[in-house]
Amino acid sequence: NIDEQVRSKLIAEERLQTLREVARFHAHEFRGPVSNLLGLTELLQINKLDDVTNKEVVEKIKIVTKQIDTINNDLLEKSSKPQN
Repeated sequence: NIDEQVRSKLIAEERLQTLREVARFHAHEFRGPVSNLLGLTELLQINKLDDVTNKEVVEKIKIVTKQIDTINNDLLEKSSKPQN
């Protein structure tokens, strides 16, 4: 039935829009903490820590934070793309 197909398509489009809004919200929520972590790791590196362990920890924090940032950017990009 054509009416059912049209209704199903509208429901799918509404769900997709809701999913995009949720993804956009979550991506923006990540932005602040990720930026803060990146800034803190830069400050720690500027102070030229002598302790090798601390330097390793800072590097690991930086790597993970950049991974989170990449995921966040991918999520934003995907949620912004129009569907065909």
